[in-house]
Amino acid sequence: MSLIRLFLKPLSILFVFLFILPFEAFANGAPLKAAVPLEKPWSYYNDKGELEGLFVSYFKALSIELGRPILISAVPLRRVLLGMEKGNYDLSLMFREQASKGTVTLVAPTLPLDTLLIGLRGLKIKNNSSIEGLRLAMVRGASSGSWIDENDKIKKISTSNYNQAVWLLKQGRVDAISGSYPVLENVMKKQEMDWTDLNKPYLLSCRFVMLVFSNFSSQYSELDTVRRVAKRLQQSPKWNVLLNDVSEFAPSMLGAHVHHEFLKH
Repeated sequence: MSLIRLFLKPLSILFVFLFILPFEAFANGAPLKAAVPLEKPWSYYNDKGELEGLFVSYFKALSIELGRPILISAVPLRRVLLGMEKGNYDLSLMFREQASKGTVTLVAPTLPLDTLLIGLRGLKIKNNSSIEGLRLAMVRGASSGSWIDENDKIKKISTSNYNQAVWLLKQGRVDAISGSYPVLENVMKKQEMDWTDLNKPYLLSCRFVMLVFSNFSSQYSELDTVRRVAKRLQQSPKWNVLLNDVSEFAPSMLGAHVHHEFLKH
């Protein structure tokens, strides 16, 4: 081997290393993509056309703690789930039952949330037997986290969103709907309804909204880092700021049926 070849070989290796290094550094700092359901108070556009909401606030705080951008997409719930299944998004916030088996990894719990069953005034729900036989509107992709999800004695009517579900209830075309208090409260305002129009809410479940990572994400290697930072966020002063957002956007979430001990740790 000539002296020239011996000299050029290490130079070529060095050139390849220097060429690749910036791209590796860029990949490690590339923005993460988060999908949130376009439903008030989770995410919505205000009068100025700006995206805000509880889930938006969470990912903004996580982005600051992480030290890298998180691009937030607000889309219908069904598109959130499909996007996570296909790896179009890296992160989302949802109940663990909502994602198809094997599509996401649970990262960290965030806040506990009640799921209620409501009907028009006059409907009496005393126990589980009272629910069987009802016509129940359920948003596609949503889950109550309770026994009614798999019960075939309840006639489930699929809707595209909660606004449609509440409209069907108002028209008497369904007997009941299930959902979280903050979402139902905001949708009822659009339908010019209030809680006096309804029966006493029936508690179906109380579950934590989970930060999840898509198993098909191209940035899945960042999972452990995101998990560590998410836990650190809950122990930082920024977590109290998020709780203030909760009390502003959805005061009912910090009511009596909430695991206060979780919020302290």
